[in-house]
Order: sequence, then C-alpha cells, then structure tokens
Amino acid sequence: MDLQVVDLTSVTERELFDLKVLDCPACFIQQTTLWADIVAPIAGDEPKFCYQRNGRWFIGASMYLYKNEAGNILVSNVQAGSLGTIVYQGKVSDRMTAYDGFLKALRDYAKSLDCVAMTLTTNPFEVDDDPIRVGLEPQTGMDTFIMVIPVKRFFGHDGEAITDDKSRNFRRNLKKGLSEDFRFEVVRDKMIVRHWYDTLHVKRIRELEGEPLPWEIFENAIRSERFANYWKFFAVYDGDEMVSGDFCIHNEQGLMDNFMMSSSLDAMDRRLNYFLVHETLKWCRDNDIRIYNWQSSNPPSGGIFQFKQGWGSHLLPYKYMTRILDEKAFKKMRNDYTLDDLLEIYRGHFLAPWHAVKTGELGFWDKDTINREAGIYQTGNGEDA
Repeated sequence: MDLQVVDLTSVTERELFDLKVLDCPACFIQQTTLWADIVAPIAGDEPKFCYQRNGRWFIGASMYLYKNEAGNILVSNVQAGSLGTIVYQGKVSDRMTAYDGFLKALRDYAKSLDCVAMTLTTNPFEVDDDPIRVGLEPQTGMDTFIMVIPVKRFFGHDGEAITDDKSRNFRRNLKKGLSEDFRFEVVRDKMIVRHWYDTLHVKRIRELEGEPLPWEIFENAIRSERFANYWKFFAVYDGDEMVSGDFCIHNEQGLMDNFMMSSSLDAMDRRLNYFLVHETLKWCRDNDIRIYNWQSSNPPSGGIFQFKQGWGSHLLPYKYMTRILDEKAFKKMRNDYTLDDLLEIYRGHFLAPWHAVKTGELGFWDKDTINREAGIYQTGNGEDA
C-alpha cells in the first residue's frame, strides 16, 4: 500500500487527517496539522503527515523532518509538550498488520529523505508499544510517562473535591490555598499571557535552572484562528497582581494538557498552586474535560513529582522509540561533533536518547536514569512549577 503525505496547502487534505485525530478519544491535539502550524516554524521543521488507508482501516502519523548539517531526522515530537504519534481507525484484529505495513513504508520514506534516524512516541492511552516496536524495529529509546487526573473521580456528588483519600499534608495545604484571597480567571488576552510569560514563566524556570519555552509557541497558538478553540489560559491574581498562570491545550474529546504552569515563588508559602490546580479542575469538571494531563516531571521523582502525585494522579508509561537508519552516518556524527554541539544543533528535537548519542550504547533506558546521567535535573520543593 502506498504511503500518502498530506499536502498542507490543501484544506481538504488537512481536514481529512485532523478529523481522524479529533475523533479519537486517545489522541492528542498535538497530533493535528493545527499544532504543526504552531511548532514547525520555530526551528524550520517540515511537517510530514503521513497515512495509509483502505476499506478496512486508516492509519496515520504526525511527523516532522528536521534538516541540518549534522544529519536529517524524522521525528514525531518537536518542541516541548508534544505527545502522540499514530492515529488508527479500524478493527483491533487488523491493528498489527496495519501498523507493520505503515511503519515499514514510513521507514523507507525517512530513508528517502536522507534521515540518519527516526523517532516515534507510543501513546500512553492506546498502549501501542508492541505494534510500533514490531514495525519500527527500534535499536534504542527512552521509557518515560505522563501523570493524569480523571476529573470526575476528583469530585464527589456534591461537587466538592474528594480529599478523604489524600494525605493530611495535602488536605492542610489545599485548605490554606483556598482560604487565601486569590482570584481565578480564564483569560484570552494575548498581552496578559505575554505579561505572565515575561514576569513569571521566564523568571521561575530560570530559578529552577531550566530553559524557558520559546514565546513563539504561545504566540502562534494565540494568534491562530484555527487553534482558537483548543487553548485556555488560567490566571490567578492577588489583588491586581498576577501571581500564577497555566497555559493549557486540549482536544475535542475532553483530554486537556497542562502545557505550562508558572507561578510566583513569593506566593508559594500561601499554597498558591493548590488554589490554581483546584480551580482549574473545577473548570474542567464544568466544561466536559475528562482527563487533566500534567504531562511528565523533571526529575521523575522528588518535589514536583510528589506535588502532582498528591492530587491522586495516575502514572501512565509510554516510550520514545528510535530507529537508527544509517548507523555509519550516526557514528560519524558522534565523532565529528561534541555532545554540546549536538544538543545545540538538535535543540527542541529528539535525535536519540542521551546514552546513544554520548556513548553509542543502544537499548532502552528509563527517563530517571538518563536525567541522572545527563545531570539535567531541576531542583525545588513540592509546589514548584
């Protein structure tokens, strides 16, 4: 079966692909061409939305071609916060066959684009690890996870948060946060989001010794008319001062991603983030959001992880699977460039897991091990975000 590539200048072709994603409860909004319009321009990626279909199934993948002097790569996730790769509609009994044929065709397509490597992520809701592994035949990768809250389970029939099963420390912190005179608002004004970005996000991430997200991600999302229904910004004010904000994105099936939350450190001792998350979950409950996705945590243990876990979050594993398509070119790349060079060249992209790039060692490592070896942990207490 021939591999089809969406012509992004065709509204019809884009809508065909996006409707398959939007109709899928387990798919992320980041798998649509709508998201490609937001993230692809930042680093000059070329979206390659590929699919196959017949009378029995449709299978597609949102991929991005990143060209550079060190070596081209075809990846399913670019920039921070991207999730999901494959959308499949068809019988369960046909799934392995569909995945196998599609991924073999996708590998051939990546080779035709002179790619050194290609990486796909599995779906934590679909659990499609096995069919991707069989069709892609990855030599290396990374085990990671997301953390989610089923929104309805967080609230009782009376509409109040269920806290009896939470720790005493959680109940005390939530009570304190809700007793403060904070004000919660849903904001659509670009200038307000920009104020949050400049005064809270950049400052807080640098305090955590991290790298702020590019402003272009938020700007592109806000100014896109096609994406207008898929983003929300929740702000918290202390009097007239904004002290916290949470930029979220969601699909049409009630799956919302906490894309980026940043707050004022000065208000942390007043349990600001407990107030923000509680009010956000209430909004989700009242607006047909089924799942609140924290995404992952860095590190995958410690304060930030524990803060998310304290809300009764469920941990769902998934994988980055990397196929080295040209082993000689991959080895030459590692010899010709330093690790720091490659980190800069492939900023915002997943070339291969850290251990494969640094030492050439293949196989799968978990995120915790990779982060410890790479020394890319953030520090902070249980509320930091």
